[in-house]
Amino acid sequence: MWDRLSDCGARIIFGLIVFAVLATAILLQAPKWLADFDQSFYLTIAYDLNHHGTFSNGVFDEVNSALAAPPPGKFFAPVYPWLIVAATKLDDRFASAADCVVEANEKVRDGAECEVYAVPMHMMHAALLTLDLSLQLQRYPRASDQRGAETSKRMPRSQRKVVQDRI
Repeated sequence: MWDRLSDCGARIIFGLIVFAVLATAILLQAPKWLADFDQSFYLTIAYDLNHHGTFSNGVFDEVNSALAAPPPGKFFAPVYPWLIVAATKLDDRFASAADCVVEANEKVRDGAECEVYAVPMHMMHAALLTLDLSLQLQRYPRASDQRGAETSKRMPRSQRKVVQDRI
């Protein structure tokens, strides 16, 4: 039992170190405007969720989201827009930056007014990358395991003999 606890503790510490390295590397990059890349798609959907309660098709509908409620859409997967909504609920500065970018994209506001601030999303990206790495590492036995000992512990006793004979 203590081995499992220490193994779990080691994995948590490793995950925190990976997160710290990724977050530092991401935050050291020059800040980018929220409309760069495909962010405007997801930002518009998050804007519609926040202001109209509608999961829309983002920039692909005919409605100016800053002026009217858009129709419901199904073009995009819902996870990333909901992550943006969560970030806007947790950080007012990010919420105002995201709203400004969407309104500038809809030509309701001048884009020069918008603050370049995406730290919550950068932290979320670092957390998702860390989660992905930890899940990938769990798929493979550790180098310290000898001849698949970890795998054989999970097998019924009747199959262990067969595996050990093959090794």
